[in-house]
Amino acid sequence: VVANAIFSWRLVALNVTERRTVFGRQLEIIFRATLIINLLSTMAMSLPELDITRKGTTVNTELKDVLLYFEIACTLIFLFEWLVNSLAHPYQLCGFWSFFDFLCLIPGVALCMSELHNRTNAREDLESGLQGIIMLRAFRILHFPYFRREVHMMYRALKNAAPYLARPGYLALNVWIF
Repeated sequence: VVANAIFSWRLVALNVTERRTVFGRQLEIIFRATLIINLLSTMAMSLPELDITRKGTTVNTELKDVLLYFEIACTLIFLFEWLVNSLAHPYQLCGFWSFFDFLCLIPGVALCMSELHNRTNAREDLESGLQGIIMLRAFRILHFPYFRREVHMMYRALKNAAPYLARPGYLALNVWIF
């Protein structure tokens, strides 16, 4: 009975991740739109005008709270997306994109826990660092099905050019450091 239930949930997850059904395609659009809107929200949260520790500024705490609650909602949607992908493709859990998606969840969860636990905003430096790490979610756009061909072509070009770029890269690094 349990095996049948797991198989049926896996079938639903496969329908979603491979966009076989209308519901799967709609959910995929929701996941993609959430990522793009979340990146814009994270950029807004990192504005210096919303920094409470700056002297001489008045902070709109309602706006900051709305952005924080939106971050919590987005993190929950990303967690759901990761669980659906993991259920649909358990053999890819150690794959690059699955691991990267999981790593992108950690700072969002940490930011939400930090903000909900400590509402005095005494850890503004922690919040700024976590927001910077959260912006790594922008790389998830490269995994969109629309860009897969171009990303693969760029990967092949960089892989082929890497041996020829090692020496100029080393020289540029020396000029930059010294």
